[in-house]
Amino acid sequence: MWIGRSAFRTERVLRYVVLHELAHGWQSTSTHLQTVWPDMRRWGRSGLSAIEANADCIAALWGAGRGHYWDCPPDARALAARRLANDGGVNR
Repeated sequence: MWIGRSAFRTERVLRYVVLHELAHGWQSTSTHLQTVWPDMRRWGRSGLSAIEANADCIAALWGAGRGHYWDCPPDARALAARRLANDGGVNR
């Protein structure tokens, strides 16, 4: 996780950055990491772009608002919400 100096420009930016980076933490410890790539492919995202887009969706669900990498559409946000709700725990 990385938080640069520009993250502190405004309260809104800081909130987004913190929630986006926490989303990466969830991605790396959840049981759904392998679903990120096929999930985000539906919206034309692959590789690192898929990971960043998914983190923006999760951050939006947690109240960050519009993302930096991607303004997560409602259907992608709903899918991310289902993944969060169905997380079976760390590395299970």
